[in-house]
This record gives sequence, structure tokens and C-alpha cells, in this order.
Amino acid sequence: WATNFSGPTGDPIRFFDGTAWTNFLPIINGANELHQSLILLPYKDRLLAMNTWEGATLAGSTAFPQRIRFSQNGSPIDQTLGWLDDVVGRGGFIDIPTNEAIVSAEFIKDTLLIKCERSSWKVIYTGNETLPFVVQQINTELGAESTFSIVPFDRGVFTVGNYGVTTDDSVNVSRIDERIPDIVFSINNDNEGVERVYGIRNFQQQLVYWSFPNSAENPTYPNKILVYNYINRTF
Repeated sequence: WATNFSGPTGDPIRFFDGTAWTNFLPIINGANELHQSLILLPYKDRLLAMNTWEGATLAGSTAFPQRIRFSQNGSPIDQTLGWLDDVVGRGGFIDIPTNEAIVSAEFIKDTLLIKCERSSWKVIYTGNETLPFVVQQINTELGAESTFSIVPFDRGVFTVGNYGVTTDDSVNVSRIDERIPDIVFSINNDNEGVERVYGIRNFQQQLVYWSFPNSAENPTYPNKILVYNYINRTF
């Protein structure tokens, strides 16, 4: 699966079956289709599309930044019936009750965490075919600014957020950067800087790296690396 979230003048979602790429624009109701989403993740035998663009055409689609749309239980590549939200047992959607956009998502054990701009949520599986998922809020002030800044661990998920570097265990969200509390304010907001922050874990060295563009130099691409030792909790 590939989604580049390039807006109504960009590309559709696509999937590769081992032989060819196929444009993915499933019918969701009437003449409306799902055209783009920031995030695609499988969960509980369904495919979830988060922060979506929907409409009759890609060029005429509307953004739904708080939306989580889900497919039927089973294969999501049925573009005629698999995503219908007006037929019980097929697809559907839930909107997070916030005016913030969904920025990132990650699993901790069997729980799907959702990071909005300034808040954190989790998706709860109900097992009900009519409404298989609901959302619960975890934190009201700590979210994520960068989609690819998330680094998963068994007991928590690290994220670069609006106020600091945080860890989320699906119950509590707390900062881990108290020794360098101003570091997130060094991330460049120009040139789509917050979208360029990327995190990765080094298992051998027991470190986490985040690349980011330093605001003092106003670069287009990342030119600094924040290194975190998660054993002795130092930066």
C-alpha cells in the first residue's frame, strides 16, 4: 500500500499485488469515494484510513482531518462494497471529537494509539459489526507534530510533540525531555520542517535518533540529530 497524502491535486492511494499497481478509490456512499489518507494501518482484520480526503472525485474531494474510516472485516480491496458506510457490516467511520488533525498513529501491544496535533487518543475495539471501534482520549495537551517521529517500544511509544518529547503507554502521556525542555522549539517550522522530523531506534547501541531541521539555520532538510539513550535516560 502507498499513500503520499498529496492533496486533491496529487496522487490517489495505490496498492501493489506483486505484479501491478492499482489505484485505490473505494466507494464509501452514493457517488463519494475515499481518495487519500495520511495513514493506512490494518487493525482487527480491517484496514483503517486516517485523516482522509473524500468526495466524488479527487479534485473535488473534501478533507476530514479528524476522521478514522474503516473497511469491512476481511479483504479491504473490494472497492465496490468493502468500504460502504451506509450498509451495516461493511465499512464505516468515526470522527475524533476535536478540531485537531490526526498526525500519527502507532500500536502498543494490541492498542492503537492516535496522535493529534495537541492531544492523544486510543482506538478501542468493540467487536460490534455496526460500530467496531470507538475512541477514548488519553491526554488533552500532548500530541504529535511529526508523523514519522514515533518510535515504538514495548512499554511506551516515543513521540516528538508540540511541547516536548513524550512517551505514551495508552494510559498516560508524559515528557521524557525534562533535562532539555526547549529542544522541540528548535525544530524549524518553515519549509515544512515539522513534517521532516524522523525517528528510528538503534537496538544494538540502545539509542533513539531523531533527525530534524534546526530553526536557527532555517534549512529545508534535517541538519541535526537528537540522540536519546533509553537505558540511562540521557540526551
